[in-house]
Amino acid sequence: MQGLKTLTKPIVLYKAGITHIPDVGSCAIVEPINHPNHVKGQQVSNTKPVITSPIVRIGAWGEFETENTIYRPAKVMNQDA
Repeated sequence: MQGLKTLTKPIVLYKAGITHIPDVGSCAIVEPINHPNHVKGQQVSNTKPVITSPIVRIGAWGEFETENTIYRPAKVMNQDA
């Protein structure tokens, strides 16, 4: 039996301005700034709003986690640096 694999989720910054993060199990609409899936022809362009995958955890200060990604408002990420 092999051990469990640890999944590292990317941290994606989104433009502040979202006024309501839906409940766990729902999707959010955000405008990402640095989503890694931004190649031409891919689903995320980093230039327009996207619908996230379902939310699995809601943190403080606008941070939330989806099935695939951790989202943070851009200004929060910059303050942590």
